[in-house]
Amino acid sequence: MDELIHLGANEVIPEEFETSIEIFTRVLDHYHIPRNVVNAQIQIIRDENYSVLRGIPQTSEGFDRVADLLSEGTTETFLVTSDSRAASATAGDLDIAGKTGVTLLAIVRNEKAAVSPPPEYVIQAGDILVLIGNHAQIDNAFEYLSASRKEKS
Repeated sequence: MDELIHLGANEVIPEEFETSIEIFTRVLDHYHIPRNVVNAQIQIIRDENYSVLRGIPQTSEGFDRVADLLSEGTTETFLVTSDSRAASATAGDLDIAGKTGVTLLAIVRNEKAAVSPPPEYVIQAGDILVLIGNHAQIDNAFEYLSASRKEKS
C-alpha cells in the first residue's frame, strides 16, 4: 500500500482489508451496534489507511471517539414471536424496565404504534417492541424477551 501511494496512487483498496471490514461490520450488527457507530469506525480505519489492520501502532483518538459512542444508548426493535416471554403478557407484567433496565418506548402492531403503552396493554405475537437502553441493557432485554413462555417464572 505505502509503495503504491508513494508512486502516486490516489487510493489503494486492499481486498483482504475490505473483507475484514465486512466481517467486522456483520459482527457489530449482530451485537446491535448502531449503524452510524459502525460507519464511523469504518471511516476511521479507512482514513488511517487500514493501519490498525496492518499492525501499525494506533493513536487512541479515533478509538476513543467510537468508545464514547458505544457507551451511549441505542434504540432497537424486537419482534415478538408466539413462543416469546412477551407474547400474551401485559406491558406491566413483562416489567422490561425492572428486569433489564430497558425502556419500552412503543409497541407497533399492524403498522400502528402505541407510544408509551399503559401497563394493561396486552402484547401479541407479531408485535414489534421499540426499546431504548445502553448496549448491555439491550442485550439483556433480547435475552429476557427471547426466553420462551415456559421459562416465564
